[in-house]
Amino acid sequence: MENNKRAYPSSLTDDEWELIMPHLPVQGGGGRRRQHCWREILDGVFYLTRTGCQWRNLPHDFPKWQTVYYHFQKLVHSGGWQELNSVLSQQWRQEVSKTAMPTAAVVDSQSE
Repeated sequence: MENNKRAYPSSLTDDEWELIMPHLPVQGGGGRRRQHCWREILDGVFYLTRTGCQWRNLPHDFPKWQTVYYHFQKLVHSGGWQELNSVLSQQWRQEVSKTAMPTAAVVDSQSE
């Protein structure tokens, strides 16, 4: 999959990729070398969350579902997914002239 082509509406744009890329882990010196770039892996994750399909039903133009799932789980368990969400959220808030951290929250619950 070429980086400048958006195969699906959920695929990262080049601008989105430029924001995310610096916050992803780099390939370490030990272990097996990753065969797929983070952009392909994240495009698979975003496709899955956008469509609601099962891991096993990822289209064939993404890396194998096991590969996407493995790297997603590794990112979640290392805290990287939460960190990525937090950093990008803070950047967005600053761009729209808000404080980096929200000062209030709304909790909505319903009981029967």
